[in-house]
Amino acid sequence: MVRESYSPQYGLELLQIRLPAPLKHRLSQYAALHRQSMTEIVQEALEVLLRQSSRSLKESGFCGQWQDDRSAEEIIHDIRSHRTPLLRSK
Repeated sequence: MVRESYSPQYGLELLQIRLPAPLKHRLSQYAALHRQSMTEIVQEALEVLLRQSSRSLKESGFCGQWQDDRSAEEIIHDIRSHRTPLLRSK
């Protein structure tokens, strides 16, 4: 596993999460088996997940791209004119 290295300028942020007891137990066992902390395991898992997610967004072609020759006002008018009314049940 190739881990990203972070420069000291980023520092560390505290993140508290709630896990179901069985999942936390499995995480603890996995960490002990691989001689890593639970924090290291979760960090690696998040890095893999976010890297894959980033790739899929880039491959989709919808990430950060918008090409339109219309003015902002025309685009806004188009969006608003295609909205459907919200149906509320009584």
